[in-house]
Amino acid sequence: MEPDDDDFDQPIVLSRQGGCLVRLIGPGVVSKRGSRVTKNEAVALELVKDQTDVPVPKLYSSVFFVQDGEECGSLLMELVEGTPLNHVWDGFDDDVKSRICGEIWNIVAELQKIPRPKELSHLYQCGADGSPSTDVLIKDLHSPPTPILDDDALRDRIYERYFHYFGRLYEGTLPDMLPRSSVSVFTHGDLAPRNIMVQGSRITGIVDWENAGWYPDYWEYANIMKPSRDRDWMSWMDRTKPKKWDINGIEQQDANLQSATMGYDAVVIVALNQQEAKRRIERRGEPHHLDYFEQLCPADAPEPDKRELEFMEVIAVQLLDSGYEPISSQFQCTLMFLLHLPESYKRVVKEIRNKFTNYDEITSESCARLKYLYATLMETLRITVIGENGMLRTGPGAVVDGHYIKRANARGSAPGMGAARRQTRLFIAKVLWSLDAETAPGQREMVFEGDFRQFMLWEKPSSTSGFVRW
Repeated sequence: MEPDDDDFDQPIVLSRQGGCLVRLIGPGVVSKRGSRVTKNEAVALELVKDQTDVPVPKLYSSVFFVQDGEECGSLLMELVEGTPLNHVWDGFDDDVKSRICGEIWNIVAELQKIPRPKELSHLYQCGADGSPSTDVLIKDLHSPPTPILDDDALRDRIYERYFHYFGRLYEGTLPDMLPRSSVSVFTHGDLAPRNIMVQGSRITGIVDWENAGWYPDYWEYANIMKPSRDRDWMSWMDRTKPKKWDINGIEQQDANLQSATMGYDAVVIVALNQQEAKRRIERRGEPHHLDYFEQLCPADAPEPDKRELEFMEVIAVQLLDSGYEPISSQFQCTLMFLLHLPESYKRVVKEIRNKFTNYDEITSESCARLKYLYATLMETLRITVIGENGMLRTGPGAVVDGHYIKRANARGSAPGMGAARRQTRLFIAKVLWSLDAETAPGQREMVFEGDFRQFMLWEKPSSTSGFVRW
């Protein structure tokens, strides 16, 4: 007899996301229920279980229904023992990390050998059950969705979504930036440390198969390399990959390579924002803290319609691109460079603390007269250009404070830049007036030329600082 999710009195919530609730409802039995639970995941689990030795949870039952006008699903599955890999990854040494990544690539290779059912042979890309993909990169903007029959159709879909959400910045070059593949293979579609369960250093299961289906052979690698917090794991997966997948598109001249990478990452970032905007709307009325979205979509407002939802997705892109990442990058880099140069750190702290006698005196306007703080922020911007756009800015080369600053060209202007500068100088002034900063012990020395990369947004190494009251 199959277990039922009402058989147990006190279920334990394992995960709660927008449109999906995962609970332990009894010994070894998990219930996954919600609008994000689809037939595709049930079919994928059974297909992988039948065709491979990849460890996946056993599916006991699946039910699909309509609730409040929305299609929903409920899966009862075997509990996969262990801990998500992202919870324990940092504790492994290099040998273990290399071995685990090799095992993950073996799993990818085994999945790619799953034969496509005859009834799906005419499709280049589709879910495990033949349904259209809901992946944020290729979900059709139109209804009913058009089947993706070949690689050109898939590239056209990415191209269409990019322009819909991000504008026509790369109109002339985006088609050549996108990868090509004549082969589509079975793919998990969201292979990340949070979906890989381990006991000790042994992989015990792969979970969350809702995006699984047939995709281009580079797709798993491209998803692994998406911007995320799992940078060290991504680095190990990249260095242990069994072959080179070119996710930057066809070969281009060296001068175009950075733009190619930036174009692909831009597509990924826009797609991720669309997904996160929907999740944030589902949490309305229950935010971790008040934010801009709580004003756009308060708890007592009607459910946003399609047009309003698209507007909020665009706002999410703008908030990340202009309102969060540039400011967080400048604060992290300013602090890191100052702590690397103790005399400079002491000088800017002295200027701030000599200027103000109490916290309330610190305003954006009063901070504008702090010359060394201003110079510090401008130097950080010179080194870590936040966004390469706008009018060309040329530095002619000069000797500053006994040091030669070489000639350089950069682009750096954007709507809201003035507001961002005011916010940054105010934040740094208040922090350094209130607290002493110090680099956390045990960190390796970072080399800017080797540890920092800009692919539309800055990819920065992990750096930890502590703050104490002075």
